[in-house]
Amino acid sequence: HSDIVRQQVLLKFFGPALRRALSLVDVIFTATPAHLSSSEMLGPFAEKVTFVPYGLNLQRFVSDPLIEHRAEEWRSLLGKKIVLFVGRLVYYKGIEELIRAANYLPDAHFIIVGTGEKAQFIDESQAMKAGRITLLNFVDDDELRSLLRAADVFVLPSVANTEAFGIVQAEAMASGTPVVTFDLPTGVTWVNRHEETGLVAVLGHPDSLSRAIDRLLTDETLRAKLGARAKSRAHELFDEETMCNSVVRALSRSGASTGDNSV
Repeated sequence: HSDIVRQQVLLKFFGPALRRALSLVDVIFTATPAHLSSSEMLGPFAEKVTFVPYGLNLQRFVSDPLIEHRAEEWRSLLGKKIVLFVGRLVYYKGIEELIRAANYLPDAHFIIVGTGEKAQFIDESQAMKAGRITLLNFVDDDELRSLLRAADVFVLPSVANTEAFGIVQAEAMASGTPVVTFDLPTGVTWVNRHEETGLVAVLGHPDSLSRAIDRLLTDETLRAKLGARAKSRAHELFDEETMCNSVVRALSRSGASTGDNSV
């Protein structure tokens, strides 16, 4: 899923064991081609790597009258275009960048779902004090689906390679919501394709992030087009049955055993 990025002391002890394990296995699965190209660990074992995107239960995102009704309630309650973030409020998620971008977008309302040490940064922000941020610690699955449908834009502002894929952005795409991300070299921008399923901002520049968000908020035609393409890409690539079948085929080609074929 990811190289060890932050725990470099741990890597000194764990690295040799990991390299030994990689040398012994038949197949190494990664979720995107970028997992290989951005990895310092996988290079010597590239011939063993097969990429299989993570799979979702896409039936969760089929249109449902109750979910659509709740999504409309959110739109009516806030009365503004909705920008959504869902995830842990930790260092690599780029919450500071998102809040700085919010300062440039006074006509949008930001819904942030998650907990973590960066919550204090949100609480102290001008946008929060101005009532332009709704912070939710936890939502159940139905509410999450409603928020994904209600949102005009989903933002995954992660700033470090610890973010290797971003499953929640694939969930947003499956809901037909365009995505904005930073241009990380990991699988993040393989999932979200610039000008195809959303927009990609320049890493480390909250003004670039805000411009990308604003462009989608103000251009309804572009937002609808990218949202439709996002949904199509999600259903083409991120289905759990497709993932399982791809794993079985890869193991069969390698000669590795799949046991009783019950995968």
